[in-house]
Amino acid sequence: MLSNFYLIIIYSLIAGLTTFLAAQFVIRDKKISGKTMIYFVSFSAGVLFALAFLHLLPEAIDLSPSYALYAVIGSFVAFYLLEQQIMMHSCAEEKCSHHHVDKSKGFVGLWGIMLHSLIDGALIGIGFEVNPALGLVTALAVLVHKIPDGLSVSTIMLHSGFTKKETSKGSSLVALATPVGAILAYFLLRGVSSEMIGLALGFSAGTFLYISASDLIPETHQNVNWLNGAFVILGIVAIMLAKTLIP
Repeated sequence: MLSNFYLIIIYSLIAGLTTFLAAQFVIRDKKISGKTMIYFVSFSAGVLFALAFLHLLPEAIDLSPSYALYAVIGSFVAFYLLEQQIMMHSCAEEKCSHHHVDKSKGFVGLWGIMLHSLIDGALIGIGFEVNPALGLVTALAVLVHKIPDGLSVSTIMLHSGFTKKETSKGSSLVALATPVGAILAYFLLRGVSSEMIGLALGFSAGTFLYISASDLIPETHQNVNWLNGAFVILGIVAIMLAKTLIP
């Protein structure tokens, strides 16, 4: 029988590879036009919004009932300030380039989803350390939303003005973050308190809420189309179905 360490490596690599392949689907599909891309943006908005409320927040509050919501607020404020600083340093004093504003959203999206992938990997590592059954369920739950993660990071970056090469590199970093987080958890986070795990989940939920509410949903309003709303709802429904299949 494989040891916990090898199981952690295998499942975290599968999760990371799933993210990478989903990202490549968007990056390499030459048929995806700017007009079509907004539908991926809309779907990503729904996915990130639903992931925060249906998966991350309930778990965070359950593990850290006193402080989880403070972590959510702290994360939201931190990413607001981060995006504000990126925009200020990217723009000239008198006139701000729309291109730079867009790229700031790509940076925030990349780092937010990368942070979440690190936490995903850490949860896989911690789960297997508790017991193999919990580790397997955790790995499957992570795997369910790795496809939306890959679609989201590539969509956000491409829509923010990054080249396909830059987006491919960014998606590779997001994919690698999952096994890196799993390995770090195995060696460094043994015996970590449930309170700390709850805070980490709360912080991750805050990043997803910020990206969805501040960056993606406003984009759907700028490109008014009834299909935009349908794809936002489709993203939410996809996560609801995932929660039903793997609680």
